[in-house]
Amino acid sequence: MLQDLAKLLENFLTDYGYFAVFVLMFVEEAGIPLPLPNEVALMYVGYLSSQGKLDANLAGLVATLGLAGLPH
Repeated sequence: MLQDLAKLLENFLTDYGYFAVFVLMFVEEAGIPLPLPNEVALMYVGYLSSQGKLDANLAGLVATLGLAGLPH
């Protein structure tokens, strides 16, 4: 089951890129529990960045915006 969730996360990040990063960060920050923590997603974002599929700086900015998207 955990492998299925990891594959789903991988496909979501690969297919939707920066939008997926924003959504994952925003949803967890909103208090909606996800089956895999954001740290796992960010590790895969780092891998995609190292492969040249995402820009690391832009991915970091999008992740930060997703985390700061809700007023506290």
